[in-house]
Amino acid sequence: MAHFITFANTKGGAAKTTSALMFAGILTARGEKVEVRDTDPSGGATDWKKMAQKNGTPLPFLVHSANMKEVDEPPVSDADWVLIDTPPVASRDHSSGNLGG
Repeated sequence: MAHFITFANTKGGAAKTTSALMFAGILTARGEKVEVRDTDPSGGATDWKKMAQKNGTPLPFLVHSANMKEVDEPPVSDADWVLIDTPPVASRDHSSGNLGG
C-alpha cells in the first residue's frame, strides 16, 4: 500500500512544488518508487518533468498532471509513495486535511 503525502499551503510561491520534487528525489535515491501528482493548474512539476526530458536527464520518478478529485486514487504505477503537489488553497475543506490519504 502506498504512502500519501500532500504538499499544501494557502500561499503561492511557498516551495510546494520544489519540496515535492526534492522529496521525490530523496525517496527515489533510497530505492523507493515514487509518483508525483501535479494538481496545480500552473503545472510546475509537470514543467520540470518536460524540461528534464528535453535536457536528456529525465526525472527518476513518475510525474503526471492530476485533478483534485484524483488525489485519493491508488497509484497509477507500483509506487511506494504518492506525493501530491497542490495549488494554493484557502478553502476550509482543503485546510482541514481533506487533500488525500
